Amino acid sequence: MIQRILILLIIFSFYINTNAQKGKQDIQLLAYNIGFNGVTAGIGSIINKDKNQKWVECFAKGFYQGCLGGLFIYSGKKLIFELNNQKNDLYGWPSKILYYAGASIAENAALNKKFGKYWNIDIWAFRCDFSFGENSYFKARLMVSSIYSAVYLLPKANFDWRRSVMTGTLIFSTNSMINGHYGIAPVKAVGISTYFDNIPGYNEYYVISHELIHTYQFREYQIFNSWLKPFEEKVPKKIKNIFINYLYLDISYMPVFYYLQGGEHNSQYYFKNFYEFEAEHFSTNTFVPLKRF
Repeated sequence: MIQRILILLIIFSFYINTNAQKGKQDIQLLAYNIGFNGVTAGIGSIINKDKNQKWVECFAKGFYQGCLGGLFIYSGKKLIFELNNQKNDLYGWPSKILYYAGASIAENAALNKKFGKYWNIDIWAFRCDFSFGENSYFKARLMVSSIYSAVYLLPKANFDWRRSVMTGTLIFSTNSMINGHYGIAPVKAVGISTYFDNIPGYNEYYVISHELIHTYQFREYQIFNSWLKPFEEKVPKKIKNIFINYLYLDISYMPVFYYLQGGEHNSQYYFKNFYEFEAEHFSTNTFVPLKRF
């Protein structure tokens, strides 16, 4: 069954626009999302294996399940374009559900758990973990990143409850620039400007789509938390219980990788940073030149 899903998603993902340059970028991003999740899930599966399991078998199982998760992640990112294209914030939900299905599959694999046993999705300020079947459960924990995001954005913009409900993500908006930007995504929230001074191609839906991809990028690096699982036993019980039941420590790995790419380049080379390139490609569904002007 898993193999059939994998084949169908590969066929779907290789549906390429007639624009050869854009098609090449589609393939590059597909390969990145599959490869990153496959490798990180495979390594995580080795770290979390039982003593009687062989590391080669664990890596192989984690790798192919992580690759499957990466296909869902890629598809969720690709769907975000419809939010911009249709000018409808509600497309944030199907994109999010598809993306987090993939993230859950990859995380399960990295934890060396049974396929489909555990699922999770970030809704507003909460990480929601759940499972189906005989031992079904649901747990919602406040994400540490959401606290930081609110503290950072509230002095700069107003909480946009309507768009937050429509996208499932905390959205803050203002009619002025935010730190010189039309949009900003401090980890798990999005801040947008609603004033664009008639710039062609720039509008609220484009900015939200672009910034939502950044929140996905932040989330996919949370797979590294699975690598830290063996160290949980060394954490004092009282502290561990707080994070197991009430708070989720979503460590900010992604900004490190963002700045290893050189951070924000100047306007002409802005998309030389891979994370800006990926966000632009998925939010516009067009070829993204690495050098502008």
